[in-house]
Amino acid sequence: MKTSVSVLLVYEPDGLKPLVVARLDRRSLLVEFAKAAISEAQARAMLVVGADRVLGDLQREEANRLLRVLSRLLPELRQDSAERSVEHHRTHHRATAGDSCRRKT
Repeated sequence: MKTSVSVLLVYEPDGLKPLVVARLDRRSLLVEFAKAAISEAQARAMLVVGADRVLGDLQREEANRLLRVLSRLLPELRQDSAERSVEHHRTHHRATAGDSCRRKT
């Protein structure tokens, strides 16, 4: 059984049925879309954790789950999935923020 992966662009007018406007099947675009979705989920988690640690942890787990699911669907993401994990992103962010603070002093 062959599995296909697509991205759908959906128009959702108020009170009306959603309408599929476009469908993307090109593998390179799917990989770029997946990377963007993962990056946005990680950024959301980083923002939320600053305001509420528990909700931030939940968002971080959701971002990691998204990474795992998309990596299974798009094997091209597996090669750098460890580098994309939210925990790695958070650690890198802290180190970078610390460096920028030290440079100013």
